[in-house]
Amino acid sequence: MVQGSILAVVAAIGIVGPPAVAQPAATRPSAAKSAPGPGPEGPVDTEAVGLSSLSRLLHRFDFEEAQRAPYTMPFNFYRYLAPDQGFPRFGHMRLTNEVAHEGRWSFEFALDGGSMSARVPTAVIPVLPGGDYRVTGWIRTDGLTHARARLVAQLHDVRHDPIPSSRAESPLLQTGGDWRRVSVELFGDYQDAADLVIELELLQPQQISPRGERVDGPRLDDVTGHAWFDDVTVWQQPRIEISTNAPGNVVTAPEVATLSVLVRDPTDEQLTARLRIEDLDGRPLRQTAKILPQGSWRTAVMLDGTDHGWYRAVVEVRNDEQEVGRRSLDFAVVPARQPRRLENRFGVVIDAPAVNEADVTRYLVQRLGVSSALLPLPEPIDEESGPAGPLGRMSEDLIERDVELTIALPSISRDLATQPDLDAGKVLEAFRNREGLRDLLMRYGLEVPRWLLAPSEPSAAPGALGSAVLIPDRTLGPLIAALAQALSEFVPEPVVLVPWSAEYEPAALPAPHGFWMSVPTFIQPESLAEYASHWPIPERPVHTTLQRLDARQHTPNERVIDLMLRALHGWRAGLPRMAITTPWSRRGHRAAIVPDPAMPVWPALADRLDGRRFEGELPVGDEINAWILAGPGPDDMSLVAWSEGMGADGPGDRMELRMLLAGGRVEVVDAFGNRRAVEPLNGTHVVQLGPRPVFVEGVDPRLTRFRAGLEINPAYIAARHRMHEGELVLNNPWNDAITGTVRLQAPAGWRITPRIHHFSIAPREQARLPISLVFSQRVLTGRASLEAHVELAADREYRLRARLDMEIGMRDVEFAAHWRLAGGDGTDADDLIIEQHVTNTGDEVLNLVAYLSGPGIARQRRAVGGLQPGQTAMRSFRVTGGALLLAGTDVHIGVIEQGGARLNRVLSIPQIGDVAVAGHPQSQSP
Repeated sequence: MVQGSILAVVAAIGIVGPPAVAQPAATRPSAAKSAPGPGPEGPVDTEAVGLSSLSRLLHRFDFEEAQRAPYTMPFNFYRYLAPDQGFPRFGHMRLTNEVAHEGRWSFEFALDGGSMSARVPTAVIPVLPGGDYRVTGWIRTDGLTHARARLVAQLHDVRHDPIPSSRAESPLLQTGGDWRRVSVELFGDYQDAADLVIELELLQPQQISPRGERVDGPRLDDVTGHAWFDDVTVWQQPRIEISTNAPGNVVTAPEVATLSVLVRDPTDEQLTARLRIEDLDGRPLRQTAKILPQGSWRTAVMLDGTDHGWYRAVVEVRNDEQEVGRRSLDFAVVPARQPRRLENRFGVVIDAPAVNEADVTRYLVQRLGVSSALLPLPEPIDEESGPAGPLGRMSEDLIERDVELTIALPSISRDLATQPDLDAGKVLEAFRNREGLRDLLMRYGLEVPRWLLAPSEPSAAPGALGSAVLIPDRTLGPLIAALAQALSEFVPEPVVLVPWSAEYEPAALPAPHGFWMSVPTFIQPESLAEYASHWPIPERPVHTTLQRLDARQHTPNERVIDLMLRALHGWRAGLPRMAITTPWSRRGHRAAIVPDPAMPVWPALADRLDGRRFEGELPVGDEINAWILAGPGPDDMSLVAWSEGMGADGPGDRMELRMLLAGGRVEVVDAFGNRRAVEPLNGTHVVQLGPRPVFVEGVDPRLTRFRAGLEINPAYIAARHRMHEGELVLNNPWNDAITGTVRLQAPAGWRITPRIHHFSIAPREQARLPISLVFSQRVLTGRASLEAHVELAADREYRLRARLDMEIGMRDVEFAAHWRLAGGDGTDADDLIIEQHVTNTGDEVLNLVAYLSGPGIARQRRAVGGLQPGQTAMRSFRVTGGALLLAGTDVHIGVIEQGGARLNRVLSIPQIGDVAVAGHPQSQSP
């Protein structure tokens, strides 16, 4: 456990503070007052001054003027100097012909400590109010460790003052000697916009940190390093607007989604607009193109017949040569919410920006159908943020819908955590001194028993990961006790929840207080049960936030698959409350609120899992998972199934679940709640599977339990060439006696007796039928299976096939192998070396023989004698000319135990030329 700490991972559960106040922008000289004259700063390019409303290209800085004008600085650029802001006179700027992206020249920044900025003043790039613009450029850096380079653009008004909300910044780059293209957009939603100003920046860590963000530890500056800028271009873009007919762009069926598109362009070019609507997998569902009349074009598209799901609408505008504008809008179509039945474990963590957009947030929370919600306490608490404001209206609505509320206390908790001596009196005084808090507590105290201790940094940017605040274990208990005592004046029997990361062992907390766990994405879904086994469930209240994969690094489909698997494994592990952070966002200036792919998935999962429990796994095939979900009623059962081994977005063949699931049709329900009927064909249902889980409703519970209980016992068989005795186990889940016949089919080279079994089983009883198995010495260790053909007479006649899995292996032995080319040791690169690693995991000494055999080569053996418990031995086999001789073949490898047990594996050798360069060692494991 981390030494004496609670990780207040506030952002990890989605709680952020109030929006950071924008800092005043640095003063920018206007062209009238501060335009640089000839000399080191360079002259103004008067040819570039002026505005053509009919030109797509407004201005381009290619720095090629250096070829004819021997100035240090480019035309229309001046160096911004502000030592108090980290921009001293240190370092050098110059036009250089040593490197360039295009042409011969570029603009170079050479660091000598401090940050550097070069800017274009006002009056150089005039703009039209209402116009949209894109600024592009190329950046290259070298020799940087901490510093980063970027491009910034901002609109200024008619008084030459900056318009802060128009500021657009490119990503901070460190390119390692490569050229990288950057692009920023500015939207002309300002009637007094008059000029566009460009800044080229090379920033040290002090200036890199977002305004107001806390940075732990020392900030190290780069003393030296270079950045180059080239081909900085300003483009006038068409205005493109996309919207739907629903709040938050979430349409509730049966309402038909309507997509509205507006394109307006000030140039005289002939343009074509293309509208494309894509689903979660990126497949185009609808496409249309329109040659635009000059001026503007508006259209509305009815999306009738659209399935429930998440979609992206993309509008591209092109002239004869290239794309000149693009906009996209994410939207979702969700089914009408069904009333909760018994046990909805699903919740949402609502962030501060969403609270400030209370009306649309209330609508979207209703669409989620969650049973719990976490709200941040706003700062400051005033008429807007108090009981009569957005938080109050949202809370009232959630309480009326029986949603369990938890309110977070970020700033109050932070203040308390910094107290050197905590006692209830000081905590109560802090509560009483907080303006508006008393009224809020009196309003919600009777209805909100849970309050989250959330000491986040007050300056954390909205939506950003707040810095962790450590509270020593010795302070944690008194802090919780003091906070609970202070709350008890307003809240009967308050419960304090402590934010915690799942990667750490929970601390001991006094009753009845508990945890709000955050599960980071590096914890794999299948590991959730192991982590949860250490949490104090059910002795303490435990809420959990499942973090979602980063949208910048993963496709929408990958993110949906990961979320579904996390929710399924968390539900299987018995997590009592699972939540996700706000599954919608507003990105950038003038951006609409758009749903995350999780928005339609979360309520669909809640609908399928509500009131159900995990009953077991159904063995149906390699790389296929099928879980049995049992409800409260005797006939309430379904499956959730998905395949493994395929990429989340790959075009590979989908796998199939092929088995009889019921006497009639079943329904397959996808991740968004869409239903599709599947009828049995020749006594078999066929369900298409991919890596995204689907639910199968309407399965026969007795037939499913019969199939799940059909197995070979024991399931593990030692890899010895002899007779193995076992049992075929059958269970009768019906209330009446059943009879039938089982015919067993073994893999080639196996012998099984008897192959045919007749059975008769009383109600709710079990039959164990003896069988004998013999397999050859060359059988591969690992998973093996028999196929059972069953004719069953129960409530009706059934014919079904089932796969009976077992494990063939050698206990107490771990085995691994890989191949490599021998060229690395200066010998013939055509030789192949195969290494086998054998580990004794048992308690007794092992005497083994490692072997190798393959097509066209002599069988080789290496003794592994006296292998002690816990010891690993490596045996190497050299195959002369093996790189060519064994290319594209399977090599048999393994170990033989004294007494006859064998561990057999296959190592596939690819076409060596496809994966290796002659003379350079390459390797591959089985």
